[in-house]
Amino acid sequence: EKVQVDPVSSEELQKLRNLGFRVMPLSEENNFLEVVAQDSMTAEKVKALLSVKNQITWLDLSNSGITDEWLTPLSEFVMLTRLNLNDNSISDLGLLQVQGLEYLEAILLHSTQVSDAGIKILSIQKNLQRIYVWNTKVTQEVGDSLQKENPKLHIDLGIKEVKKEDKGLKSD
Repeated sequence: EKVQVDPVSSEELQKLRNLGFRVMPLSEENNFLEVVAQDSMTAEKVKALLSVKNQITWLDLSNSGITDEWLTPLSEFVMLTRLNLNDNSISDLGLLQVQGLEYLEAILLHSTQVSDAGIKILSIQKNLQRIYVWNTKVTQEVGDSLQKENPKLHIDLGIKEVKKEDKGLKSD
């Protein structure tokens, strides 16, 4: 909130919109942006975001077809606080690209190939507060263990289905 970044030119914003991104300011008090992929990604589209890497603080690449290899430019998004990678085929390998994002507070990874090893990579980030990993390969045991080691970190594994037998009910 105390950091100020330069504004982005209207031409640059239009260029990103033409590539299929929704780009919105987060507030009138600063020049930070929320960027949302509205259609399929390519490596070139992800690289195009580098022109506003210092202004992007919320980035939503969910359900965009992004791959591990295309996440490499994200390591330069130094002001990123929220990253949504839901519903993509990324794995633990892709998370290596975002492990050094100092201000990252929340990462959404549901319906990805991320496993226990991936969230262990992320869990050491000092500002990370929330990891959403339902419908992944992350286990309850590792999630619980990491939360005990780092009480300020919340790992959301989603709602677990309760079987009738677990409730003491008999099925017909």
